[in-house]
Amino acid sequence: QFMRSMDESLVDVTRSVVKGEQYNRRDTITVTGLPKLEGETEDRLRKNVIEKLALSGEAVSPSDITAVHRNGATSKQIRGKEIPPSVTVKFHNISMKDRIVRQYKNFDHVKKEPRPVKVFQSLSPHYANLRRQIVDFFKEDNVANNHGKRLKWCTYQSPSAGLVVKLQSDEYFKDVHVIDDFHVKFRGI
Repeated sequence: QFMRSMDESLVDVTRSVVKGEQYNRRDTITVTGLPKLEGETEDRLRKNVIEKLALSGEAVSPSDITAVHRNGATSKQIRGKEIPPSVTVKFHNISMKDRIVRQYKNFDHVKKEPRPVKVFQSLSPHYANLRRQIVDFFKEDNVANNHGKRLKWCTYQSPSAGLVVKLQSDEYFKDVHVIDDFHVKFRGI
């Protein structure tokens, strides 16, 4: 009884800490697939980001952005493609960041293909890892554990809702902040 109470307390403390870490990123996005320019400076990067964010329909000016930086110096090879390091963009105005995340479409419906440059809510390492664990749980080689359920999407919603998971069957659950939350909710559906 005492050990279970301690475990539950530890999970509660962890949940509180990770919510706080993510809350500090509420004004920040991550941009992926943005080509790295030759001799890229912070000003050139900022201008390049603003041009891409115009696809959201939101008029972004240089003064709207508090900070912008590349997350690494070199590109990675993924499935034979060269992928440039992602870019972190911090805004002065959280409402503007929210509108951009909501309005920027990572899928080009005219060309019927994913956009090469994508925009996401910036995730703390904890939530990024948690999302990866959930996606891995639904991989085909794990059918025995996932009972044949298939993942439709898993995304971060807000500091209070955490990750939201939607299955192909249209079942969904939210308030996933630690892996225990996911397993309890998954068993409950």
